[in-house]
Amino acid sequence: MKPWYLSTGMWGGILAVLLSSSGLALNVDLETGEFSGNLYDLGTQLGTMLAGIIALVGRFNARTPISTKRRRRLRDYAQERE
Repeated sequence: MKPWYLSTGMWGGILAVLLSSSGLALNVDLETGEFSGNLYDLGTQLGTMLAGIIALVGRFNARTPISTKRRRRLRDYAQERE
């Protein structure tokens, strides 16, 4: 089993959360704490952050690899050879 930091899925989720939260932070006035962007920006950033969190939780909880055509062909080939 590979470590979490070698997973591209984990890094994709981490980057999605970090980039969306930085986008939110850029639209907040530090002195007043008011959001200076529009509602669409807020929705997009929150949606992206939620998607990144879902990706992280899903990858962390996954117990089986994703099946691909190549893996199925290799499995079928191995079964034929037995």
